[in-house]
Amino acid sequence: MLASGEVEQADQVAALASALDQGGALEVSSTPVIANTRGALLTPTSPPLTAPSEAPAELTETPGALETQAVISTSTPRPTQTPPPTRGAPFALTGQEAVCDPNLPDGLLQVMVFNSSRRQLPGMKIIITWDGGEEEFFTGLKPELGNGYADFIMAPDRTYTVQLGAGSEIASGLSASTCQPSDGETFLGGIKLTFQQP
Repeated sequence: MLASGEVEQADQVAALASALDQGGALEVSSTPVIANTRGALLTPTSPPLTAPSEAPAELTETPGALETQAVISTSTPRPTQTPPPTRGAPFALTGQEAVCDPNLPDGLLQVMVFNSSRRQLPGMKIIITWDGGEEEFFTGLKPELGNGYADFIMAPDRTYTVQLGAGSEIASGLSASTCQPSDGETFLGGIKLTFQQP
């Protein structure tokens, strides 16, 4: 039945077989309709089974199309998806520092996100906006740098605003500043932001 696409009928036959196998009472409220392999309809000619010790019902063929008979399904409804738990209170901006490291890419904005226990949180959406644009990026995509780590390359001469999608304080007026090392050429520095739940 499953191979021919008769999933509902197969489920009913499986439920019947399970009830008979477990020795429980089987209640038949009206004349059930069971399709055999030739497409004819089978109906029992003896009273419904009430105990496993009684003889099984005899089945006789009743010609007719399967779609003309009403088959009542008593399948169990599927569970509904529950919403994910909330991550708690909005995040506070606990750190903002300029970074001048020639080993990092120019204009690198680094974001770290922690919960109230100082554990890094992966999958946190970060929204960055600037005049005429907006982008989203997420923590945890570079686990070698930390589960709560995310980064973004800032363009020179552009000012950015950053906040978490889960709700946080807003870090505004962010831009890549020029770093002047004592023994080399100037380069664009970066910024490191830290957000944490209170």
